[in-house]
Amino acid sequence: MRKFSIAIILSLTLGYATMYAQGLKSLRGNWEVERSNTQHKEQHAAQPIYEEAMKYSSGSKGVKRDIYKAYELYHEAADLGHPQAQHKVGACFYYGSGVEKDLKKAFFYWTKASEANIAEAHYELGRMYYYGEACKRNYDTAIELFRKAEAANVTGAYYMLGKCYLDGTGVGRDKQLAIEYFQKAASRGNHNARYELEELLGD
Repeated sequence: MRKFSIAIILSLTLGYATMYAQGLKSLRGNWEVERSNTQHKEQHAAQPIYEEAMKYSSGSKGVKRDIYKAYELYHEAADLGHPQAQHKVGACFYYGSGVEKDLKKAFFYWTKASEANIAEAHYELGRMYYYGEACKRNYDTAIELFRKAEAANVTGAYYMLGKCYLDGTGVGRDKQLAIEYFQKAASRGNHNARYELEELLGD
């Protein structure tokens, strides 16, 4: 009788544990859906703010150029989770446009934009890892990011990969491959790549 009672208790305990785990899983799933919906709504709300910032940044569509106002609006949109705005805020901090220059904050915002798969952010963040700006120098990470940017045809990524192959930085030295990357960058108007080609080809 005692063994039978223990078996029932164990069975009930396992049953409750299973129900509890399933309940947690369901709650977690609901929370993730709710979070995703909230993020989508915030990004949707951020889009007109981002577009307004673009006007102030370029001085277009009847708006007088104002880099300080542009930064404020970019920052507002970035805080709502707008990936392109996060990339722009990173650029503002990196170059000191509309706000005091701050490489650590540039690194922070470019990381967020890169995580959201913004191609230009892959390139910019890759440069920071390459030169060790506001982070520990890491050529492997830099090259990984350059390749992501390359896949999206970011001109600067072609130049930086050419530089890596020319110097053998993080990859095996390959002059011919470096030239090919420089040619791709130069054809897209990259002046540094054109200079490298002149040095390498003696043109």
